[in-house]
Amino acid sequence: MTTDIRFGTDGWRAEIGFGFNEDNLKRLMHSVGKRVNDMVDGRAHVCVGYDTRFQAKEFASIAVECLISEGCHALLSQNFCPTPSLSLAVIKTEADLGVQITASHNPHTYLGVKLKGSNGGPLQTGIVSQIESEIEPEVFEDPEKRLRPHVPKDFNQIYRETIENLIDFDFLKKDKKNIYVDFMHGAQIDLFKNIFINSGNMNIFYLRDSLDSTFGNITPEPIPSNLKVLSDSVLASRKESIGLAFDGDGDRFAFCDERGEVLWPQETFAIVADILMREEKGNIAKSLPTSIWLNRLAKKYKVDIYETPVGFKYLSDYLDTGKALIAGEESGGVGFSFHIPERDGLLASLKIIEYLAKEKKTLRSLRKELRANHGDFHYERKDMKVSDSIVENIKKDPEQYLSKLSKEFGVSKKEINTSDGIKLNLKNDNWVMARASGTEPVLRLYCESEKKDNISSIFSRLEKVLFE
Repeated sequence: MTTDIRFGTDGWRAEIGFGFNEDNLKRLMHSVGKRVNDMVDGRAHVCVGYDTRFQAKEFASIAVECLISEGCHALLSQNFCPTPSLSLAVIKTEADLGVQITASHNPHTYLGVKLKGSNGGPLQTGIVSQIESEIEPEVFEDPEKRLRPHVPKDFNQIYRETIENLIDFDFLKKDKKNIYVDFMHGAQIDLFKNIFINSGNMNIFYLRDSLDSTFGNITPEPIPSNLKVLSDSVLASRKESIGLAFDGDGDRFAFCDERGEVLWPQETFAIVADILMREEKGNIAKSLPTSIWLNRLAKKYKVDIYETPVGFKYLSDYLDTGKALIAGEESGGVGFSFHIPERDGLLASLKIIEYLAKEKKTLRSLRKELRANHGDFHYERKDMKVSDSIVENIKKDPEQYLSKLSKEFGVSKKEINTSDGIKLNLKNDNWVMARASGTEPVLRLYCESEKKDNISSIFSRLEKVLFE
């Protein structure tokens, strides 16, 4: 069964057996192979990785065969790997393109494809659009071309060798802290365990580290409602402990502090940015619905801050060109210009753990410092299923709401940003935003306020204007 293939803010995703099936993957991969060969005017080099989802390895092998049949040189990951390992393999092997078979944090019934450019970051939107437009209704294959042999490559080993130069593991392993690591049955399992195969004085305890393609019947997204097992483990420990979790494809992460409280992604982004700025000053890039803390950090360190639409592909440009030292988004993805222009949950989390060890601090103390120095803000996201017409109006014609929003909130139109949905900058650095999701059929509302009790009323006022 063939269906329309369209990429969202972070790849193409669909239900296994329906939208995501062998026929559709072949159609996509043949289009990818032809396009990348045209780009390099010859035989392109492509790296292909996959996560722990049902049949991800088998689909990755099909992708490799399709690429080879189009004349590409294709390298298949030796084992499942996090998306950052695939991105780094693209750079280190000087590949022209990367393909990751994953559906990230989506339910276990989904699978998908992420495409990476030669810089390891998200493939340029214009090229993705060309690939979409060139997908044939059906493909006719030469079996002899598909069955060319290919040698697997250990992408995780490439990553391990690289990260050794970015983190002081000798010092880190002297720390006696308890760390509970929740893999959520995802792609970080092997990579993390092999990095810490000799953990020194560290006490590392692994949770949900078995291969389970159903992810324990939850979505592999590191949000508080999914991390009770992590919080409970930290609380049950008789020794000072912290928790760390990764999403399904290992490019995002979350922390749990010494009291078992899960940090919201805005906190972890702000904390790792603050740590980085103490070592090396550089500009910050963030997506629009990301905390004002980053703006205040930029002001403190006298660096520039850039705001982009949602989607790491926009942030990646700032990292790739060196305009920003660090970039992050509200959903928990953080990347660095000195590494890969892409989200990397492992490096970002290890930067925080390394700092805690060197400074003899607790994660909870860093949370308190952040609020004391940059404001005690509260952040909420609300996902709403609304009519398609409302979603389309906000996507295509957000300007129609400006006059009413300006009157309702008492702000000038210049304080309303419509580059990705609608964002209103309110008094005292408070703000509220509405945008259509690029990965799910929902409208997302975001709000940040110094007074938690105000958030509900701010949402209500926004909804009144949008839905009347």
